[in-house]
Amino acid sequence: MKIRFTLFLLLSFTVLQINAQQHSPTAGLTEIAVNALHISVDSFEELQEVDWSEIREIFRENQPDEIITIGFSLKEQTQRKDYRMDSFEFTLKGKTEEVESMISKTKRIIASLAGNE
Repeated sequence: MKIRFTLFLLLSFTVLQINAQQHSPTAGLTEIAVNALHISVDSFEELQEVDWSEIREIFRENQPDEIITIGFSLKEQTQRKDYRMDSFEFTLKGKTEEVESMISKTKRIIASLAGNE
């Protein structure tokens, strides 16, 4: 009798274990989208060293038509060749599918501020 009861319990636990594994692991998960990224730096040199591939990666999972904002700010005063910047901030807004264009514009802005353009 004990053997039958033990076998019954073992079979029941096995069936429950198999049944539990058949549930979808993504059930109840929600979609997450990144809508904004703001990078604040202490020096102009840090701004020139931004890893653009990381910015692409951050927005990779977004839907193409999601509206995103990319912003940059320099917190401290910096001296350039012809002028001094006390601080500045700029922001670009567009769709996720336009992230390459936004990165290109940002690079041009930074190059212009550096006097490389």
